[in-house]
Amino acid sequence: MMHLSSTKGLSTDIFKWIFGTITGAILLMFFLRFGFQHLDTTEQLGDQQQIHFLNDFLDSLSSAEISHRDLSLQESTALSFSCDVFGSTTYGRNFNKLVFAPRSLHGDYVHVWAQRWSFPFPIAPLFYLTNDRHLTVVVYDDFTQDLVDELDVPPEFPVQFVTKENFNVKELDASAKGLDSLTVVIVASMDATRLLSQFTAPVTFIVVDPEQSTLRFLTTGQSSFYLGAPLLAGLFFAPQEYPCLLDLSLRRLQNVAMVYSHKANLLLQKTTVPVCRDMLFEMAQTLATFSRARDNTELHTIAERLSSQQRALLQQSCPRVF
Repeated sequence: MMHLSSTKGLSTDIFKWIFGTITGAILLMFFLRFGFQHLDTTEQLGDQQQIHFLNDFLDSLSSAEISHRDLSLQESTALSFSCDVFGSTTYGRNFNKLVFAPRSLHGDYVHVWAQRWSFPFPIAPLFYLTNDRHLTVVVYDDFTQDLVDELDVPPEFPVQFVTKENFNVKELDASAKGLDSLTVVIVASMDATRLLSQFTAPVTFIVVDPEQSTLRFLTTGQSSFYLGAPLLAGLFFAPQEYPCLLDLSLRRLQNVAMVYSHKANLLLQKTTVPVCRDMLFEMAQTLATFSRARDNTELHTIAERLSSQQRALLQQSCPRVF
């Protein structure tokens, strides 16, 4: 009997030991899995906080007296930008902003610049982001000096303005080896196709016609246009996403134009001066047409007409529309 009792006790102990081992392994796996999930969540939360901090920084910069600053990131990170979304490798969001930046920015800092875009009325702030691993070279001549001065790019931004006499393809091609991207913008009378053929490093080559406010991507064959210097500046920092960002900018312009058209109609109802009523009616119609325009030539023609109509209103002491 004692032998049987001893065997039964031993079996019970073994069963308890096996049960405890299995339970411990399950608990260990649970806590390890929870730990890894928590680590992933923490990293994602850190990315979210960083992206939202960047968005808040852009908001503050758009209304600040100093419109350009360097933003230090908490750690070396990778920011990603598409047409209407910016974020990181784990988190992205549409913040309803017009942000011109390379598709990817790596590093622990970023140059940030904001300026108001008007055409001819205030439309929206434009934001430009880059770092020193992305270089833009703008080649100009005496006939386009005024356009270069109008761009007013902050000095810390990696944008080099070079006269066509001093443009050296060989030196630039050699320096491009350590860059994430190189963009060359020609706003001078030059044989751009021949210049492009001399590069061995990857380069985005763009020819701008200031007379027509048009541009042509030599490397892809695409054509586009710009509405004022602020949009042209956006091309320097987001050449790949520029066509899509231009489309978003046009939608913003159209929405604002419709708002001003409604405003002109409201002022028309409140005004009793005949000359003011006539001009406000005409301006409301022009703004309504502007809100539907998408052609480069038409947009520039209507913008000039609106500027003239606004000046005429002010000369007659009529209410201003914008």
